[in-house]
Amino acid sequence: GLYAGRTQVEDSAFAARLPNLRQATEEQFGYLMRLRIGDNAYSTAVECMANLPRCITPFEKLQVIVHTGKIVCQCVSEHYGEEARPEDAALALEEMVPVLARVLVLSGVARPYAEARFVQDLMPEDVQLGELGFAAAMLESVLSHVQ
Repeated sequence: GLYAGRTQVEDSAFAARLPNLRQATEEQFGYLMRLRIGDNAYSTAVECMANLPRCITPFEKLQVIVHTGKIVCQCVSEHYGEEARPEDAALALEEMVPVLARVLVLSGVARPYAEARFVQDLMPEDVQLGELGFAAAMLESVLSHVQ
């Protein structure tokens, strides 16, 4: 598509890095110790992120990012179970980015830069400051993290 051509260099470089990224450990991705709970714990988030290319509108794509982030928090909360303190399940942006970067790598999204460019270019102005705008910024941060 149009966006695949505009981001071909970035997406090709991502594809070239993908084998190494898939082999990287949680530590190499920059996870905080308490978030190193294993890839299987985040499998639901990986499945959610895999829906990104199937979405048609920027709104739908941003909803996938928001939902994936919420699933990551839920995965952490479920891992710690009943004895979890509220701060164990609450993730700050800088904590979330490495986890979402790994989730993106494992999800099989082939052209993440095209996805991000499409969202940035066509995102309505009225959503740029809310939760969906935060999701767009999160996606940009995730892509910076895997460069």
